[in-house]
Amino acid sequence: MYGVNLKLKRPMYACMLGSGAAALFAGIVKLKAFIYVTSGLLSMAMWVSEDENYIVYALITLLISSVVTFAAALVIGFEDPKEEEEA
Repeated sequence: MYGVNLKLKRPMYACMLGSGAAALFAGIVKLKAFIYVTSGLLSMAMWVSEDENYIVYALITLLISSVVTFAAALVIGFEDPKEEEEA
């Protein structure tokens, strides 16, 4: 994150838009985790309990985040940094 996103700014803006859209959806459906683990594909069991199952909402949130971030990166654009030539 610090080596690419903050240095180039535009990818960071795309990530912020994608995570904001996913967080909005997660808030609307009241997504909640039942254990505290680091989020990731291997820890999808954190969304399931004996009484409730939020795994579908978690997958939709993951999909929204990925698609919106990708689309925002395409719209905003991405400029490679120009390296200065040494004389």
